[in-house]
Amino acid sequence: MDLRDRRDAYRAQAEEAAANAKTWTDAQVAAAQKSLDDGWTAFQAARDRYLEAAKVDLATRRAILEAELDAHQKAWRSSIDELRSKASKLAADQRAAVDARIAALNAQVDKAKARIARLEDASAEAWGKTKKGYADAQNLFFDAYASIRKP
Repeated sequence: MDLRDRRDAYRAQAEEAAANAKTWTDAQVAAAQKSLDDGWTAFQAARDRYLEAAKVDLATRRAILEAELDAHQKAWRSSIDELRSKASKLAADQRAAVDARIAALNAQVDKAKARIARLEDASAEAWGKTKKGYADAQNLFFDAYASIRKP
């Protein structure tokens, strides 16, 4: 399967999960999230193998990672805005707790962006650490987002 096929399959799976998540049980949502995580990891591995085989330079890899982060940040910000909208309907004490967690999500998005900014003069070792940090930030975001959405 080539990169475009993997991307398209991932996108279709993500769209299906987003469309159905409100009617799914917690177990179904968790299974879909695991499947999406596995699919994304497979896509990233295939992409990295392609970049290695093509001997793509660090500047191009950085640009690819920046574009990926930008797309994720837009989706994260949209999710955060959705949470804020829903939080406005909660009681004051519940809203304060959710607002604090939303602020933490925003901080994670900002940290991920800062990691990418440090890549300008990165060595191969720093590149690996930055990619790991980005993946960790993504996981933290999804975990925090899921915990906020639970009643």
